[in-house]
Amino acid sequence: MTFASFGLPVPIAKGIRAAGLTEPTAIQSKAIPVIMQGNDIIGVAESGSGKTGAYLIPLLSRFLDRSIRLRGIILVPTRELAAYVETRARDYARFTDLKIGVVYTGSPLAAQERQLRDEPIHLLVATPGRLLELHARGVLNFADVEILVIEEGDRTVGLGLAPDVRKLLKLLPETRQTLLFTLTMPPELNRLAKEALVEPVRVDVAPIAARPAAGITQAIYPVPRELKFDLLDDLLSRTEVRSTILFTRPAPPRSGWRASSSATATRSRCSTSIRTRASASARWTICVAGVCRSWWRARRPRAASTWRARRTWSTSTSRRRRRTTSTVSAAAAGPTRWATRSRS
Repeated sequence: MTFASFGLPVPIAKGIRAAGLTEPTAIQSKAIPVIMQGNDIIGVAESGSGKTGAYLIPLLSRFLDRSIRLRGIILVPTRELAAYVETRARDYARFTDLKIGVVYTGSPLAAQERQLRDEPIHLLVATPGRLLELHARGVLNFADVEILVIEEGDRTVGLGLAPDVRKLLKLLPETRQTLLFTLTMPPELNRLAKEALVEPVRVDVAPIAARPAAGITQAIYPVPRELKFDLLDDLLSRTEVRSTILFTRPAPPRSGWRASSSATATRSRCSTSIRTRASASARWTICVAGVCRSWWRARRPRAASTWRARRTWSTSTSRRRRRTTSTVSAAAAGPTRWATRSRS
């Protein structure tokens, strides 16, 4: 099967070829005809299987000759996925006049609001929370929405976004077409699917046993704690390693890492632009889970010394409080030997 067998519009087919796609993947071969027929669908497939193209290609084909109004919404759980989906949509629609937008939490709300007011769009990629915010401010009108896509449904409910999705379902037209794509179907997602979809067609191409995507090699290195950094230094020094992402708990990396000019660090509170620049410019990207004070303060000596001073003050204060409490407790217990010495 080829993309030509789907009867796609010429501009969309041209954009697909320009994006480097030659043959549809398994999920695309099964899902695209179902979506183009107007049916709701549950697509179950692993990451890297082509799920994004499976819903973007029919959506863009459907909106090609429509007036510029918000026709489709793609809900994604994270801002990174939102940026990726928008990029792919622009790739496929590069030879058309379709307008595509993206909004997500972590970026200035006013700027996104101004952009949507100034330029109408056909397709919007969004995180649920930011979409609700923009609708509450009167920026978006859902009256003409024809298709809703819920991407990575299992991760969406896993991050606690199901209540926001349910709020959006009440705001969207009941006659819409709804597409759900996921890797697994946890109970909460099953309940959400029953509320959102009407007689969906299930397309399942996920493997029975979980396994890494093609081209991914997994390895586990049992190593004592004191040798972890030495092992990691050896792995990163290999010439075949061109780019690396390290996920670590909020613990301070050793000084050799901090001094390296080829490493940069990000954390969950960083803006999307900072994390994008970090990933693009550095050979090593240290992704710190949560807030790592010692790591960030170590990059700024003045702040580090201030933090250490505060920590010392806090520790000494706690000791004085414990000492005072012990003295009061001993005095209340009676004239013991220790209490007599304290009074003297």
